Amino acid sequence: MMAHRYIVLASLLMAVLQACGSGNSEEIVTLQKQVAALTHQVEETRRQVESMQEADQKLNKSLESLETEIDHLKGQEVPPPAQAAKPGGEKGTPAAPPPQSMAKVSCPQVWKLLGQGKSEAAVAQALGSPVEAVRDCEQQVGRGGTRR
Repeated sequence: MMAHRYIVLASLLMAVLQACGSGNSEEIVTLQKQVAALTHQVEETRRQVESMQEADQKLNKSLESLETEIDHLKGQEVPPPAQAAKPGGEKGTPAAPPPQSMAKVSCPQVWKLLGQGKSEAAVAQALGSPVEAVRDCEQQVGRGGTRR
């Protein structure tokens, strides 16, 4: 550790200066004061670095917790009813899911549900997405789609 090296170096420097002679005692006292001030600064800097490292670890844990919660909430999203998604003037249009539902499916959530033994249809129904979107996610596993 750097601080430890400075402290040892400062101690050795003081011992050498004291041994060199008493004729330069004013200079030695001045140098000892400077070394003590530097040692104090090094210790203060070390404390600040440790404090920042602790804060960084806490922030990382909070971020991981938030990411986990977001993933959990994404899995619970409920799509709007099909009638609410239709523009008011349309007649005779079947209630099909909007095209962007393919993009909104959470592949990690799909993989999790499939890993629990649920069928493609059950996963699609649970996530409110078409079976094709579930199949697309299944295919991504083979193409390195398990990114986070």
